Amino acid sequence: PKAIAGESYAGQRIAALTRVLAEQYGINLNRAVLISPALNVSTLDDTHAYDLLHPITLLPTQAAIAAYHGMSTVKNDPAGIRTVEDYALTGYLTGLATLGQASAAEQAAFYAKVAGLIGLDPALVARYRGRVPETVFAINLLAAQGKVLDNYDGTQASDNPTPEKRDDLVVLPRS
Repeated sequence: PKAIAGESYAGQRIAALTRVLAEQYGINLNRAVLISPALNVSTLDDTHAYDLLHPITLLPTQAAIAAYHGMSTVKNDPAGIRTVEDYALTGYLTGLATLGQASAAEQAAFYAKVAGLIGLDPALVARYRGRVPETVFAINLLAAQGKVLDNYDGTQASDNPTPEKRDDLVVLPRS
């Protein structure tokens, strides 16, 4: 038996390679194994200026982490998280979609609301136009305490060995 396997981004490559092998080289595979495939890579790009899916699915997670650390305007309980989930699908979604048409005061209110939910400074939220990437969030949430969040478990924080380099690690959103 002939098989091919790929993990993460290789999920797309395996599908294409399977076809190329069959059509151009006459090699027919018995199976293709996709291990945790990243089939919709555009949703993994947290800096894409027009993507709405990623930020609305990320906001409740960031708010839950901020609430866990006592930094959110919502409580760290199911009702608080449900409030953020509802906001992500309503006010946050429409806020992101119409941000370019909003007045300066409306933008400031939007950034302040998001900042309160995710425990960050409104100026930082404004810098990322309401779409704070995971790394920026992890570096900044507990920065005043000299801590940085774990990228995979936001309840875990450790001493930031290079707090002076906070801004070196961020990626500006595309415009």
